[in-house]
Amino acid sequence: MKMKGKLMYRIYLDTSDRYTKTIKLLKSESAIVVDSVYGDFDVVDAVKRILIKNHLKPEDITEFSCNLGPGPSFTGLKIGAAITNIFNWALNIKNINELDYPDYGQEPNFTLKKDL
Repeated sequence: MKMKGKLMYRIYLDTSDRYTKTIKLLKSESAIVVDSVYGDFDVVDAVKRILIKNHLKPEDITEFSCNLGPGPSFTGLKIGAAITNIFNWALNIKNINELDYPDYGQEPNFTLKKDL
């Protein structure tokens, strides 16, 4: 997909494992991975760094998507969906009725923090 002579890109997040995340910058028309980051990091900061490194602005991204689950981390799935929904909504890629929701695959299992 080209728009006004520019290549278009997608960002894919996999935060389903809360401590081992993946971010991929893909060419929209071919799904070729242009750049990626893997590890334990701040997701929004990593998206910013990938955009800067590749001389892109958020407006150059045609879609932000994520692994919606199920996955091992309830919180990780929420993080990915929240971040991609915010970008897609703020950039007018999706309206409020088109936003994505995580598929947890089961009821969440919470462990209460023990008093120290």
